[in-house]
Amino acid sequence: MKNNIYKKIIDEFNNNKFYQSRFNQMQVNDFLDIPTIDPKDVMDLYYSRNQKDSTVFFTSGTTGDPKSIYYGKGDINYFTEYIKWFCEIEKIQGGEVVLILMDQSFWGVGYITGLGHIKAGNTIVPIDNDLPKEKLVDIIESVKPTVISSLPSVLIEVGDVINNYKFKVVETTGEKLTEDDRLTIEKIYGGEVFDAYGLTEAVIGVECEKHDGYHYNNDKLFLEIIDSDNNSLDEDSCGELIITTINSDSSPIIRYRSGDRCKISSKKCSCGSQYPKIWIEGRIKPTLLLHEGYKIEVSEVKDLVNKVKDNIFVSSNVEKINESKYLLTIILDDIISDDEKRLIKDEFVNYSYELMHMLRNSKLEIIFKSNERN
Repeated sequence: MKNNIYKKIIDEFNNNKFYQSRFNQMQVNDFLDIPTIDPKDVMDLYYSRNQKDSTVFFTSGTTGDPKSIYYGKGDINYFTEYIKWFCEIEKIQGGEVVLILMDQSFWGVGYITGLGHIKAGNTIVPIDNDLPKEKLVDIIESVKPTVISSLPSVLIEVGDVINNYKFKVVETTGEKLTEDDRLTIEKIYGGEVFDAYGLTEAVIGVECEKHDGYHYNNDKLFLEIIDSDNNSLDEDSCGELIITTINSDSSPIIRYRSGDRCKISSKKCSCGSQYPKIWIEGRIKPTLLLHEGYKIEVSEVKDLVNKVKDNIFVSSNVEKINESKYLLTIILDDIISDDEKRLIKDEFVNYSYELMHMLRNSKLEIIFKSNERN
């Protein structure tokens, strides 16, 4: 079966206009000769799909210009079917009322989650997570949802107004779910928590009732684990996750480097599912986790500082002030002026829509400190 998948991906790479243009008409005969791609490649792939029948979202970009992701009909159908499959794993397919408490503008996950639930036979109530708490209470009392889908930090932030209303199921995604947060959320909301794992670039997997790793649909994804030398690793070995989407009507993502350290296994789960599982062990490179699960690597912070003043970056760290505010501290090897601080912050605003949104809505504060020896 794996050889058939290899052949299919090789054929796609050798004949796909985007990949042929990106890699100078490169032709391969061996699957492992296909080069890996990074987030910029994926964003360019989505941007290249500029079609009249597309749904457009905005996400991280490496310049001050808007970075658009075009989801064609094939993409939307692919994601919709995948989220429907999530519902099947969670055993909530049909008859549920699902409150989707997520960003409904910049982040496409809320929109796709809704489509998947509709496909599964559920009713959806999409609500932006910036809605005032009292309005959220009014909506809950009005529509009586049985399922709520949101980020762990958002669920904890609004938990004080739930007023003992209980849900059957709580879906979490978008940021790391700690066991303490899981227990807190289940106590507040009453329902069983099912966490999902995905990236901006791809939907990956969801927990089953055993809550030990994430099942992924190997009819839609081909996952690899590689070591630091780009060698393929066997099952149950830990390394970087490489993602290829398969059986989609749109141009697939081929051998995307996720930056996540993972392991996978095809052993049958005790829940009875035949689908393989993946476990996330962390990030390959040092990474800072910001509001609503947004990740930025320390090397990216350094690059943004260097655009204003080179060779002064020492380190950076993040402190969570509360569920809706984070403090990013940048340690420098020199004292900089107020104008330079402003210019560095402007670089963050221009780097991605998510960072712009956080900074302009006071969800992220950036401060600068000079190295103690200065």
